[in-house]
Amino acid sequence: MPERLHPHYYTADVITDILSTGASSRLNQRLVKESRAFVQADAYISGSNETGILVIEGRLAENTLPEKAEALIREELDRLIKELVDEKELRKAKNKMLTYMNFSDANLLNRISSLAYYEMLGDAWLINKEEAQYEAVSSEDIQEFAKQYLVASKSNTLLYLAAKKSR
Repeated sequence: MPERLHPHYYTADVITDILSTGASSRLNQRLVKESRAFVQADAYISGSNETGILVIEGRLAENTLPEKAEALIREELDRLIKELVDEKELRKAKNKMLTYMNFSDANLLNRISSLAYYEMLGDAWLINKEEAQYEAVSSEDIQEFAKQYLVASKSNTLLYLAAKKSR
C-alpha cells in the first residue's frame, strides 16, 4: 500500500469502500449474505506518511474452513483485477466517502485535526485538494491498482482461530 501522498492511496481507499462500506458492499453481499462463510467482513487501509497496508478481515461463520474463507476473499480481489468496477458502484462508493468527509469536517475539532495532519505531511493546503483526488479515481485506476497490489504473491494471511473448547 503506498504512502499517504501517493496518488494510489486514494484508489486504495475507494477500493476498501467498494469492498466493505455498507450493506450492499461486495464483501457483505458475497461473503456474509450469499455464501454465509463469514458473519462479518471488512476492508480498510492503514495509511500515514509512510507505506501502509490494505487489510481485509472477517469473522468466520461457525463451520467455515479458513481455506474456504481465504479462497472467497481471493475471488473478490481477482474480480477487481479482471473486471472494471461499474460506474454506478464507483459513484456510490465515492458519494459515501465524500459525504462522510464533509460531515466529519463540519466538526471544528475534526477540521483542526485534519489541517494539523496535512501540515505534518508538509502542506496544510492539501486538505483542499483531497476531494478532487477521490473524484479523480476511475474504474481503470482501480483495476490497475488491483493488478499491481492485490495479487496473491503480495498477500499475507494471518489466521487467528479460537481454541477448541474441551468438554
